[in-house]
Amino acid sequence: MTVYRLNYNSDEFPRVDVAPSEWMKLESKGVLASFTPKDKWQVLNATYYDEPGNVNAKRPDIMCWTSHMVFSDKAYQALKVGLDKFGSFYPVDVEGELKQAFYENTKTDAIDPFNSEKLVIDGEELEVIKLAFLEHEVKDLGIFRTEYDNASYIYCTDEVKELIEGSLASEELTSGWTFEVELRGS
Repeated sequence: MTVYRLNYNSDEFPRVDVAPSEWMKLESKGVLASFTPKDKWQVLNATYYDEPGNVNAKRPDIMCWTSHMVFSDKAYQALKVGLDKFGSFYPVDVEGELKQAFYENTKTDAIDPFNSEKLVIDGEELEVIKLAFLEHEVKDLGIFRTEYDNASYIYCTDEVKELIEGSLASEELTSGWTFEVELRGS
């Protein structure tokens, strides 16, 4: 089994951007960054954001909002059944197009302590130098995050990688995400 770190290519593809005022609407209803409770969610208005100098910005079917995956309707229809057991989808209106933001359900502390290391200076953890997971503990998680890197990245197993790549090929979908075997942050 392999664990992959999902990485979004914002040099080639735009991101989804939600204004702080949109978040304030949710926070006033008790919805936090964890996107729960779902019954209080309201469709957020968002825009596309391109990195400066990105003149060839294609809009893929699977995009990024902060560090979450965002699916076009076509990608959502192709992947919702397979991904639904690993997380929840929340509607986001991106410049008039309804998309679905995906929030994975699981955070794990199943870190392999012998093959993981952080740079620590004066007691402060600065960055992840090496990262490995205990495979027997994450094999059934599918898609997850870890507090070891402050939940900065999404990780997944072969099952989710194959599900997404299979749908990309069979449904002719595009994605701005790649699956990296190097797990530490860059």
